[in-house]
Amino acid sequence: MLDRGKTFSSSNFSEFAWQDCREFTRLALAGVYTRGAAFRRQLLLKAMNPVQAPPLEIGFDPRPTTYLAWMVERGELAYRTFCVAILMAYVGVVSAYVGNVSTNRPSDTLVFIALGVFAVGAVWTMRHSARERSAIQRFSRDHFTPETVASLLDAPHDKKLDVGIGGYQQRLLVYRDYDPFRCAGAAIGRWSFTVDVEKRAQIGTGAPDLVPISLSQINQMIAEDLPQSGFGDMVIRKIAALRGRDAWTLPLLSHDAWTRQPSVTLNESAVADVVAKHPDLVREYLLFHDIRWNGELILTHAIKTTHRGRIFYIEASRYLLTPPFKEFKTVDNMHFSDRSLRTKIGRLVGEAMASPFLVLGEVYNLLAYAMLGHSIRRLKTEYRHSIEATPLFDYGAVDSTRREIMDENFEHYFQKTDLDFGIKAFDQCVVELICRYMEDHGVDISDLRKKAFAIYNSGILVQGGDVTAQAMAVGQGASAASTHDANATH
Repeated sequence: MLDRGKTFSSSNFSEFAWQDCREFTRLALAGVYTRGAAFRRQLLLKAMNPVQAPPLEIGFDPRPTTYLAWMVERGELAYRTFCVAILMAYVGVVSAYVGNVSTNRPSDTLVFIALGVFAVGAVWTMRHSARERSAIQRFSRDHFTPETVASLLDAPHDKKLDVGIGGYQQRLLVYRDYDPFRCAGAAIGRWSFTVDVEKRAQIGTGAPDLVPISLSQINQMIAEDLPQSGFGDMVIRKIAALRGRDAWTLPLLSHDAWTRQPSVTLNESAVADVVAKHPDLVREYLLFHDIRWNGELILTHAIKTTHRGRIFYIEASRYLLTPPFKEFKTVDNMHFSDRSLRTKIGRLVGEAMASPFLVLGEVYNLLAYAMLGHSIRRLKTEYRHSIEATPLFDYGAVDSTRREIMDENFEHYFQKTDLDFGIKAFDQCVVELICRYMEDHGVDISDLRKKAFAIYNSGILVQGGDVTAQAMAVGQGASAASTHDANATH
């Protein structure tokens, strides 16, 4: 499990980040095969995007999955080229046969040639399917190991794939539209309260002296003491968030003569300078990622503290990443060890009948892969035209991969109960830490105790009979929404 209080940072590029989110990583890697070429192209296009800021990935390191997608697509080129030749042979034989029939001279030779082409296509696609099943087996529960991921991270790959990946060194969240933390999943509620730090506590012998509070001390106390409470395994990091149209406040990386991309891997000092220069546009948050069920369930708490005059303010927003939707779990329904004659015959017949359609699909995939370069050029062209029209370009990141493939439902009832526990435990620990700090500084916390009581008793509210991320909210006035489309990655 994660070391409690682990900070999400490292200088070692080969380290596998989010290593305890093993289950989601396994399913995503299997999805490179089971979800097909469309999913692979989606990963590659996002990774090679030279304009938008890299999305903030939570509970998912996109590098091994992206590198695998690139290797598979490159490896498929020879297979798809041969499929083009088979398709042309199909078309040629059928055209010749139709021409002979129209002249009342049907040829048995053409029939045998057509059967031969069909047989070659069937054998070719069946061999490919067998190789693919063997590759998928690496990501089954019985065969998957962390060494598989490490080998993918160390494998040679096109350096263009790293352009759109922020990675574990990402310190900036450049968001699109309104919600900064959409990448963290479905919003499931928030709370906030204020404390009058100049209101002295009353004790039996009178009012104690007030000690000035420090935001840096409070943030450090929360970051260090809260994980030691032991109610969950957490990754903690500080992140600065800003809107995509305000990315002019950041250094812009140049990938060629025309494109610019916001740098999201600035060091702490550089991020602090940006926040200090643009306090209205850039805000810093502490993110607490509560990782459960091997990374299939990730509860993120975004904490922001403010102190102005005599008022201390703290806000906490909650977001939830649920397990990947069921189509990504195809690998767990595959019988790799079933070598019975019945299974082999059924697979042989099915793949033989489907071979013409598989050939046609692979021809399309060859063309679509060739269009990846065109898609990147189109992004650059659109960027150039937009910059020429107005300098306020929206550099906001597209949705994170982890967010895109999360399901709308819990997979297990106990995931909901674990979530309920994690929420209430976190809230109570944070509020108690604030209360203790204020008491130590002579601040009256009687009002804060009343507010804490309301927070403790705000549970998960579920609309309807099914527990879904769409219908789930936490606390009074909380709301939640999910825009998952299972067909988006088909």
